[in-house]
Amino acid sequence: MMGPSISIIFLQKLFIFCHLSSVCHHKLS
Repeated sequence: MMGPSISIIFLQKLFIFCHLSSVCHHKLS
């Protein structure tokens, strides 16, 4: 029980962090 669950949680946290800090937008643009 330590496979896809961790990946999904990590992606969700990373996605939220990107939106909060708006760092992804600057790197992608």
